[in-house]
Amino acid sequence: MTVELMRRAGVDVEIIPGGFRVPAGQRYRLTDLKVEGDFSSAAYFLTGAALTGGSVTISNVSPDSLQGDSVIVEVLKQAGAGVQWSAKGVSVVGRERILPVDVDVQSVPDLAPTIAVLALFAEGPSTLRNVEHNSYKECDLIAGIMENIQRLVAKAYTEADTLIIEPAPLKGALLASWNDHRLSMCFSLVGLRIPNVVIENRECVVKSYPNYWQDLEQLLEPTS
Repeated sequence: MTVELMRRAGVDVEIIPGGFRVPAGQRYRLTDLKVEGDFSSAAYFLTGAALTGGSVTISNVSPDSLQGDSVIVEVLKQAGAGVQWSAKGVSVVGRERILPVDVDVQSVPDLAPTIAVLALFAEGPSTLRNVEHNSYKECDLIAGIMENIQRLVAKAYTEADTLIIEPAPLKGALLASWNDHRLSMCFSLVGLRIPNVVIENRECVVKSYPNYWQDLEQLLEPTS
């Protein structure tokens, strides 16, 4: 993404083995730029729609995005959700069935917790491949995912570098955030389907999305 932005600003960048080459003496020539929406944050709401049978539209995003986390759209399609792109952005509509997914998260480690939550409601076991590096984020994300899934009375286990999630009837629980914004936000989605889900230290979302809880609340339809 950095290279593409530099090129749009008129700077020549050459990608070489092990690095980049930028000829000296160049100047940036970029005056106006529309910043694309953040797929990492949008993933929670797109997944929420898929889980609840609801719908949501995220504007200012493109199917040609260079953001790695844009792959969440294809994951939700794999899970059976309805996906439609338009000039405005992308819309996701949840369906009655959530299908198991098989996803390689090597290049999108931040999506692993969200995909894991999606997998909890699938019709069968799901597989997340190449997850080992998730153990070395702000916290051990794999340990955090597995602990919370166990608290919800479902099953998650690893085989080599693969995380396997087996759905089961879930029960509300106090879930650990491990002081990690991703765990806090993704496991909040469980509460859209299961009552009595409480997130410990939910304020840790301030690291990347301070208004997450308010925005999530606004998207919920009032119940009669």
